[in-house]
Amino acid sequence: MAHQLNVSNDGPDILILAGAAVGVIVAWHQPRNPMGWILLATMGRIALSNDASFYSVADYRLHHGTLPLGWVAVLLQPAWAPTIVLLGLAILLFPDGRPPSPRWRWVLLVYLVVRLIWLIWALALAATAIIGHDIRVDANERG
Repeated sequence: MAHQLNVSNDGPDILILAGAAVGVIVAWHQPRNPMGWILLATMGRIALSNDASFYSVADYRLHHGTLPLGWVAVLLQPAWAPTIVLLGLAILLFPDGRPPSPRWRWVLLVYLVVRLIWLIWALALAATAIIGHDIRVDANERG
């Protein structure tokens, strides 16, 4: 299975652990600063998306949909979408968890509304594939 999933690169795991460590430190020392919580949520979402992708490949590509809760993995796989939202939010709110000035609040509001619509769209695509029993997984069989 490791050959088909091509998981020999540990780079994402190191990024997740480093980002989570920074998030824990900031959240522990400054619990009111949302930057620590945003980092923790971002790293959790990356890990969730990666694990859901691997399980989707294992279930639908290797076991033809016979593993338990494969549909949950398909629904959780778009966790990358909130990750992008959280990364953008971290950039807008860096370093103290607030917009740079009150004039930036409208930028933050527009960003959040557009990203919320995008998140709903990503989840709707996954739900449509599950409901229609049309789940196709590319195993990326290079190497």
